[in-house]
Amino acid sequence: MVNPGLTINLFDFQEKAVIKLLDLTAKDDSKQTIIMKAPTGSGKTIILIDYVDKFLTNVVDNMAFIWLCPGKGNLEEQSRDKMRKFAPGRVTQNLFEALSSGFAPGSTTFINWELVTKRGNTAIRDSERKNLFDRIADAHRSGVEFMVIIDEEHSNNTAKAKSIIDAFSAKHIIRVSATAVQNKRYEFFEIDEVDVINAGLITKALYVNEGIEENLEITDDYDYLLDLADAKRKAISIRYQEKGKNIRPLVLIQFPNGRPETIIAVERKLECMGYTYDNGMVSKWMSEDKKDLPENLTENDGIPVFLLMKQAISTGWDCPRAKILVKLREGMSESFEIQTIGRIRRMPEAKHYEDDLLDFCYVYTFDEKYKAGL
Repeated sequence: MVNPGLTINLFDFQEKAVIKLLDLTAKDDSKQTIIMKAPTGSGKTIILIDYVDKFLTNVVDNMAFIWLCPGKGNLEEQSRDKMRKFAPGRVTQNLFEALSSGFAPGSTTFINWELVTKRGNTAIRDSERKNLFDRIADAHRSGVEFMVIIDEEHSNNTAKAKSIIDAFSAKHIIRVSATAVQNKRYEFFEIDEVDVINAGLITKALYVNEGIEENLEITDDYDYLLDLADAKRKAISIRYQEKGKNIRPLVLIQFPNGRPETIIAVERKLECMGYTYDNGMVSKWMSEDKKDLPENLTENDGIPVFLLMKQAISTGWDCPRAKILVKLREGMSESFEIQTIGRIRRMPEAKHYEDDLLDFCYVYTFDEKYKAGL
């Protein structure tokens, strides 16, 4: 018996986005590339899952979908898990399963970009097994058409990425990003951030450096900013408790370069404040160093209250209890990245509480360039 899965209850703006995608990809006169600009937190994964399901049900059932995700944060696994949950009747696979058995009509293949664009990967190398290009050619010979979805499309604009996308000869390429730019060569539509806020999915606004006096002379960012962030975290935590919510707000500490001496200094500061890896209150997620990452890190009642990070999880990582970002300076001033802010803008229960303390998110930084971007 097939698991019927969870019903996808879409907000109006999400339904309109699905209808727009169906309309553009069903018409023969649409441009090949379609850009969907979707604010972080707008539920783009759910929109895309519902779109794929409806397309295969109502338009063409022998299309094979390729869903390309950035390498950071296991986004392809998260997206595939969501599709299994909300559209369990659909065939999903990862790259290795596709290399083993090919691209079946009606399937959706979730691929981590780094597996196909990194030097030395095996997916596109000649070997006894069929490589990616062989499998694509097999599918074309058997009459399978491709539709390519590029999630967080700003992450992979490289020549190697282009050669792989071109090999699919896709009927349409759907590019999705919070930072997409309109281009006359492509179809383009945008989800309005106001609609996402009104749906309660993301915070109403963002406070920058609340409580910081102007013209302060600070030797070490972290020494001053972490005290402020922790006071805010505790205030938010108490307010959740007063509302009967079991939600533990999370502080993200972002190191632009991840210099070992800065990380060690921050770890010492946190230890003085009573937060350590040993007591489970601190976790670290950097590409070269992951430490004490519990399975429930992203759950609303997850134990860690501080997460040390670099750029590794600026895209595609979903942790709605994250409410505060401490952005440190390390030498060069960093340019503002909207994806990082997206990590703290989600609402933990996808609704507002009509309480500014809980309905806002908070950034603490002395990085002037970053502040200007905010």
